[in-house]
Amino acid sequence: MKEEGKMCVNGKPNNPGLDQQLICSVGIIAACVIVLTLGFVFNANAALIDRGGGLIYDSDLDITWLKDASYAKTTGYDDDGRMDWYQANNWAQNLEYYDAVRDVTWDDWRLPYTPPDTTPGYSYAGEMGYLFSHYEIRSGLGSSPFINIQEWYYWSTEDPYNPGYYWYFSFNPYYHHGYQGTNRWQDAFVLWAVRDGDVAAPVPVPGAIWLLGSGLIGLAAFGGRRGKS
Repeated sequence: MKEEGKMCVNGKPNNPGLDQQLICSVGIIAACVIVLTLGFVFNANAALIDRGGGLIYDSDLDITWLKDASYAKTTGYDDDGRMDWYQANNWAQNLEYYDAVRDVTWDDWRLPYTPPDTTPGYSYAGEMGYLFSHYEIRSGLGSSPFINIQEWYYWSTEDPYNPGYYWYFSFNPYYHHGYQGTNRWQDAFVLWAVRDGDVAAPVPVPGAIWLLGSGLIGLAAFGGRRGKS
């Protein structure tokens, strides 16, 4: 017969289910803490991150930009960095950029993407539109952490609904700033290379979370052994 009011009887728990209930409760609380902590960590890092080596990572879109928005001009590939769409696309796809920080040559560059259902005007769609609207990137003084953003139109991807027409975007704060539209390939616009993913190693989950998880596993194992004794 269970003796009321006593925690233990003959050296054993008076309520054998108490350990399991406690472990379950602690587990639920810990799981919530882990989820909230992970959410805080990743949301707090959602930003433009300078990875060094002339590379800027957008953790929201998971893409990496060249820090120099006129790299073709800076390197002397083109006098003013303005080309027709085919020249610009060819330059981006064949770019081999040496990352001195990681001692890696990145060769998977492309032009910035614009969704096919974008409405011409000030809709801020696409990867350049996100830079403009979310991070308030502009040419001139509003370009940080980037450099050399020109006060002209930047080439983007082809409009699949209008073959032969290609999207462009303007960062110019004085003329058509934030405007995007389509034009024929022959126009001479600027190009800015971007690549998918991050150049840095994945960020490890904070050690405190692993310690908490290990502690819960140990607690569950201990409770299981006690329940069988």
